[in-house]
Amino acid sequence: MSVITQKKYNDGIQAAAADELTQQKRLVAVEKLLATQKEAMKQFSNAPLAQKRLSYARLKVLEELDRYLIQFEKKYLRGGGKIFWANTAADAIEKIKNVTDDCREDTVVYQWSKLLQETGLLNQYGKREVPPSPGDTVSLLASLTNEKYSHHVYGLMDQSPEDIHELLRQRYYPEEDVVGGKALSRSLRKELAKTVTNREVVISGADFLVADSGAIGFCSDNGERWLATSTAKTHIIIAGIDQLIPTMDDIEVLLPLKAASSGIGERYPVYDFVFGPARKNSLNGPQEVILILLNNGRTTLLQNSDIRNILTCIHCGACQNLSPVYRVAGTAAYNIPYSGPYGVVTAHAYHPDTDVTHLNYATTLGHKISSRCPVGINLREMILYNRNAVVRNDQATPEMRRYIRNYKFFTLSRKRMNFGGPAIRNMVVKRQLSMTWGNERAFPRIAAKNFSQLYHHKKKS
Repeated sequence: MSVITQKKYNDGIQAAAADELTQQKRLVAVEKLLATQKEAMKQFSNAPLAQKRLSYARLKVLEELDRYLIQFEKKYLRGGGKIFWANTAADAIEKIKNVTDDCREDTVVYQWSKLLQETGLLNQYGKREVPPSPGDTVSLLASLTNEKYSHHVYGLMDQSPEDIHELLRQRYYPEEDVVGGKALSRSLRKELAKTVTNREVVISGADFLVADSGAIGFCSDNGERWLATSTAKTHIIIAGIDQLIPTMDDIEVLLPLKAASSGIGERYPVYDFVFGPARKNSLNGPQEVILILLNNGRTTLLQNSDIRNILTCIHCGACQNLSPVYRVAGTAAYNIPYSGPYGVVTAHAYHPDTDVTHLNYATTLGHKISSRCPVGINLREMILYNRNAVVRNDQATPEMRRYIRNYKFFTLSRKRMNFGGPAIRNMVVKRQLSMTWGNERAFPRIAAKNFSQLYHHKKKS
């Protein structure tokens, strides 16, 4: 099991927090999302009712997941598609390699997806002489900026529009000092069209699955997935077994809520479906569609009644937008595909071969992250549950054990709690906490008088 020490973890966070320029770019992007989110939620005449309806639909799937998976599989196979079941990320990679090994290495493209990052597929393919080519705008720009992980919905949160403009100018017009956005956009589109045309395999991740119709849904706004798959021989799609919704009727509330909660803000989000390979008389479309249904720890979460509702997440990133840790340190605080509170809760299930104990403390316990969730997931209670489980199972890091031991030693004795004056106690607390918290958090101050002293003073007066 790979282990990340507390010191290495803290050093990574503090280094990221010290990068004030990147932090400011991220903060500006997050504030824009929050402002758009607030405005977008006004489209709902009764937002709480819409959230309850979506939450009910997602919970219904969890209660009968086996039945809905069988229903989806039957409907999907009727359309001519193929299904592979992958219990682990390694299984998914093996199945993809079995499909692509007979292809030329320069004929495989991929599109940006958290599911691809979760499996570690691109890391595995990086060992090949010719790795897969990015087949959409986000993947291409992420490869150019070396941005490994990012937001649940947006792949380039740490880049400003000016940064991206300059990056594209240097790529397409290195001899020009000033180039308009339209010219850069045209050049980018031409490169992508050339990259994805006549490729053998396209690998992408699904956004949702519809049980009653066997449809695979994608949230799309620019046609890049369609462009890549229109001439491809094979389309490989990865989807989590938790991404099911019961019926097509649930889409009318799922998509607007996801768009509004994420900060996209579209009243009528663009989406499309895949039901299987192209029909005989179709002018375009893949000859083969392979769906890989990924477990990778999701059944472990499902079996735990205290945190199973995390699987109702619609991956809108609303909790990530509100996470103070993400806002300050970005993905460096997590170093896993799913950052923010969602990543904290699911990390132990999705990464069983990695010690992710430290991530239980990579978040604050603010009420906002739960209150803003569109499906009502109580993230705060789930994070507390995971912290308690770490202590109960004796999995805490040596640093955390020492902290708990010292905390218990002082708090069990009023005499020790009152040792020294307020100034000395505050100095000791700040010095101790700064070793793990860094200087970016506001430190709590110990009051000059404790409750007992204040009570006796009031009683005398």
